[in-house]
Formats: sequence, structure tokens, C-alpha cells
Amino acid sequence: MADTSMYKITFGRDRYHQHRDMEDWCRQHLGEGGWHTVNPDDLREEANWSIDQMFGNTTFRFKNARDYSKFVVKWEWANGQDSIS
Repeated sequence: MADTSMYKITFGRDRYHQHRDMEDWCRQHLGEGGWHTVNPDDLREEANWSIDQMFGNTTFRFKNARDYSKFVVKWEWANGQDSIS
């Protein structure tokens, strides 16, 4: 069953080259998480975040608002981007 309180952000193909750095940043600053392929909207109990990719679009999902906010500040606002999805 999907967690409807999950926070997520999707980056387009133009940011594909950054997904590895984003993933590494999450591991360093947010803890347990990683790639999720079965049902992306269900995080493992011990995971704080997950990443999946389809057709070059990369989606990060977070269990809590604080981790989501940190990620958005680092990878969206700090990089001069002006839209999130």
C-alpha cells in the first residue's frame, strides 16, 4: 500500500548527469536509502529515501518533510532551478 504522505521530486533528462551526485549526497546527509524498483511509492521500513528512474527522468522520494526540504534546497533552489514537480 502506497504511503500518501511521501514527499517526492522528479528531475528531467536535463539533470540526468547529476543523479549519481544526488544519490551520493542523500546517502551522506540523509542516511539509509537507495534504488527502488518494485513499487517506488513504498519505501522499505529502514529507508529514509529512495530513487528510481524512467526514460531519463529521475524521481527521489522521502519519508519526511525535513529530508525533502534539505534535498530541495541543495539540488533545486541552490542550482538556480525555478520549478519542482
